[in-house]
Amino acid sequence: MTGNTLIDNGSANPCDAADMRERNRNRQIMVQPFPKEPLPNLDGIVLTGKTMGLTITGNATDNWGVAPPMNRGIREEATCMNNIICANNVNHTKRPDILVQGTNTISDVNLVIDKKPYRALTGNIQVFVPRIIEDFIRQNPS
Repeated sequence: MTGNTLIDNGSANPCDAADMRERNRNRQIMVQPFPKEPLPNLDGIVLTGKTMGLTITGNATDNWGVAPPMNRGIREEATCMNNIICANNVNHTKRPDILVQGTNTISDVNLVIDKKPYRALTGNIQVFVPRIIEDFIRQNPS
């Protein structure tokens, strides 16, 4: 996994169903105040199961300033092995580390800056409209 930017982990979609139908019909991008209910702190990249022999490098994982911090930028479970996690940039996390629990996995030269989010958007979030993505996938089969 190389060269990805992962943003909005642990975000939310505060629209109600009627509003979503209207926004989907008009293909509008909408911005709303961030919801008051607590959101889960999720990890950016998770290696799970028996993941082995992967290289996770050159990725940027972060969250918008309006959203809560991610739990961790990268987490590897103990059932994994022989992976390399290097040269990743992690920002705006609850736990300032990359958790490596697998056997014989190497984690090196990763930058974790947990305090201040790079993406300083505050107060509002962009609402995600699932139908737009579904239409795009339907219209562009592989």
